[in-house]
Amino acid sequence: MKPLFHSISITLFLFVILVGGFIYLLPNDTVTTHYATLEAAHDAHLFGRGWLPNILPSSTYDIQTSNHLDSNTSVGKFSFEPSQYKLFSSHVQHDTHIYPPFSNWENTLAHKHKQGFQSSIYATDRCTWIFFCKPLDGFCEYMMWLH
Repeated sequence: MKPLFHSISITLFLFVILVGGFIYLLPNDTVTTHYATLEAAHDAHLFGRGWLPNILPSSTYDIQTSNHLDSNTSVGKFSFEPSQYKLFSSHVQHDTHIYPPFSNWENTLAHKHKQGFQSSIYATDRCTWIFFCKPLDGFCEYMMWLH
């Protein structure tokens, strides 16, 4: 009787491994990409595809985007020389009374402000981006969604 139990245990174990591996290999609808420089992001047509607006400071580096293809939303972050924040800031609006399609939006906004981020918006007829920036650190995080 013991060999049968052992056989079932091994079969069950292999089944769990197989199913887990299959789930792991299923396509994910979120694509995360890293660009070392602004030039690399331009070369990859990041801005032409609409995942980020072409308003980032020329010194921007360490760009990360996570694009959710099913919902056409994106989150990410980037760094830049702090002295270029003023130019970046001239392209955005500092009124953040908006209602994006993200859950717990008011809590997210309050949490980011509590962490010292300044929030601003950039919108086109197709997309809206909200940027959470720390100007003195030369760092921004962002969220994007389609209208």
